[in-house]
Amino acid sequence: QVTRLLAERFPNAEIFATDINPGMLDVAKKIIPGGNIKWDIVNAEEIPYASNEFDALICQFGIMFFPDKQKALGEAHRVLKPGGTITFNTWDKLENNTICRIADDVVKSVFTEDPPQFYHIPFSMFDTVEINNMMQNAGFKNVKIKNRNVHGYSDSVENAVIAFTEGNPIYLQIKERDESMLPKFKAALTEAFKSEFGDGSFKIPLSKFVVTAIK
Repeated sequence: QVTRLLAERFPNAEIFATDINPGMLDVAKKIIPGGNIKWDIVNAEEIPYASNEFDALICQFGIMFFPDKQKALGEAHRVLKPGGTITFNTWDKLENNTICRIADDVVKSVFTEDPPQFYHIPFSMFDTVEINNMMQNAGFKNVKIKNRNVHGYSDSVENAVIAFTEGNPIYLQIKERDESMLPKFKAALTEAFKSEFGDGSFKIPLSKFVVTAIK
């Protein structure tokens, strides 16, 4: 989505769209036909580009998954030109994202011992003091961190359940523990979502942080 919007907004810009997973890039190439986009498999902790090369760097809900976030931010600082900008977003804590907290509560109720933990990973980078310190340590200045309350949307509870099972890495974690528990998890999740959001389409309140800084 971000790459598509950038290509539409800046048709004359040279855009590098990167991901560590080749499969993700293959899917994106089919969705986004932009001729000004260069696709590349890149590990954010070891960016294979020259220093002082880019005017801007944008990361959409990705930094939470980097094993070494400080190293990745250092690499981002290195490849930006002086005065270049970095923008990324990260989710607020799990408790402030209701639908995700519900899903985590349900998986804990189904797996009372050693519950799958994936839902915690996307919501693990919410400490604004820690984020600011990492940005400062990487060399960035004018660091700004803003909390944003937004809304997602689902046209049905059933689709939301699919998104939180088959469309989520937790699906594999559940299968590894006990595949026979998947129907029980889906049924419990369906009831929990209906109890919170009702039947039919519904808005999903979400909380995130947007971080910007300058090299």
